[in-house]
Amino acid sequence: MNQDQLVKFETACLAKEKGFSFTFVDDENYRYGLHSYMQKRNDVTKIYPLSHWTLDIDANSQQYKDLQIDAPTQTLLRKWLREVHNIYIELIIDGWGDDALVDGCVCYRAFIWEVGKPKPGPADDLGSHKFEVILEVALYQALNLVNVKPKLYIGQYVFHQDIYDGKEEMKVVGIREHEVELEGDYSGGTHCVTQKSWLPIKGIILKNPLIRN
Repeated sequence: MNQDQLVKFETACLAKEKGFSFTFVDDENYRYGLHSYMQKRNDVTKIYPLSHWTLDIDANSQQYKDLQIDAPTQTLLRKWLREVHNIYIELIIDGWGDDALVDGCVCYRAFIWEVGKPKPGPADDLGSHKFEVILEVALYQALNLVNVKPKLYIGQYVFHQDIYDGKEEMKVVGIREHEVELEGDYSGGTHCVTQKSWLPIKGIILKNPLIRN
């Protein structure tokens, strides 16, 4: 495996939601294995090389595409944020104190710089920790700044922030430029009646494909 640390599963899922994907297949690239056999074993976050990665479903199906969770290295994802979305992550050494010598516990502070937004101040750091730990935190926070229109398709299961604070699973049954028609129980389980309604796409929360059987 590449010595550069791979991002964690949660970060990889968010990166996928924001549009990240490998542009080519390479043995040095990895992906979280999400096929049905691993789900039954509760081993859904095991990492495999792309060259060894297979699914028990049609590779051309939408389900296959939903379950592809690319696992980039921290460096690659940091570069993608910088080059594609103009979001820069700065790491500086912290914890020097008054010691004359550098000890073995060097920590870093992380700052996020976004083109067109105010510069971060000295107190706007994301904390202080080991390099890879604080970089993971910064990557996740930076991904949340990426504003992209979610990729939706008919039959997809999602949440919406205007429906019980995003806790009720709904099915996509219609799509317009700025709206999505969602089908489900708008009573929150009180009446168990299936209804449909058009809502703004802006409020969509994408469904984690691992949760649904």
